[in-house]
Amino acid sequence: MPVDDTLRLGYGAALVIDVTAIAPQLIVSSFDYQKSVNPSFMTPLDIPRTVVAPAEISRTRVLHAEGTMSLTASASFDVTDNALSLFTTDYLFRRTGPSPGTGFTLKIGDGNVGQKIEGCFISGITLAGSVGGLLSASISVVSTNEIEIDLSPPEDYILNDSNIPYAYWYSGNTDVREWSFSWNQDVTPVYFNDDTDNPQPPKYIKIGQVQATLDVTTYDQVQAHDDVVIATKLFSLVGTTSSSGYRFGGVTDLGMYSHIFETAGDATTGSDDPVLTIT
Repeated sequence: MPVDDTLRLGYGAALVIDVTAIAPQLIVSSFDYQKSVNPSFMTPLDIPRTVVAPAEISRTRVLHAEGTMSLTASASFDVTDNALSLFTTDYLFRRTGPSPGTGFTLKIGDGNVGQKIEGCFISGITLAGSVGGLLSASISVVSTNEIEIDLSPPEDYILNDSNIPYAYWYSGNTDVREWSFSWNQDVTPVYFNDDTDNPQPPKYIKIGQVQATLDVTTYDQVQAHDDVVIATKLFSLVGTTSSSGYRFGGVTDLGMYSHIFETAGDATTGSDDPVLTIT
């Protein structure tokens, strides 16, 4: 099979999530793209072995159809002012993309050539902060398109006041040792019944339910925790406590409390009760 010998250096430029008129550069720490093909196989009732001198041939299963393909990607990056500008209900937390029914574009520079994926829909977002580290973020997406060469890749990353990563203590949460915030929605690729000689890509993406979870570890016991401060952003959740506990790691460790809070609307309010607000 042909070999793609394009040079890939890892981090060579920046990640761009193109959902705004001015798509900010992000300090990408990892990126992964996967095209998975799901062919259809048949297993006959009986395929006897046939001896062909001097070798013996035995078949197992038979390819029946090329099947479907799924297109997914994930990216991790450090949290900066530029990154925080994307975490709003108008952009990454908008369930149907930057505008109704449309996805956004991921662009990545690998030091030699730019690549992009269009028609991306968020399936998961994570923000986290822990002792001794930087605030980090990751996204996972499902797309209707394959990755392709981008003739206008992201430029070299420029370090300035709005591109400096936040250390975990800048998150602004009092007496918090570590925390993580996750936002997930059901994203299902839909396929048409087309007669084709190639694996079918998704025709469109169906968006389902959404759930947000806040997992926080504190030095003091908390009775309720329905918001988290991430640098200059305040995320408020409407929901209920799903887990709380206490752990002690020995004589050299302080006792710490854990608390998990999950979004959920009241039965009387339903969809009129927003599960996530950002100020």
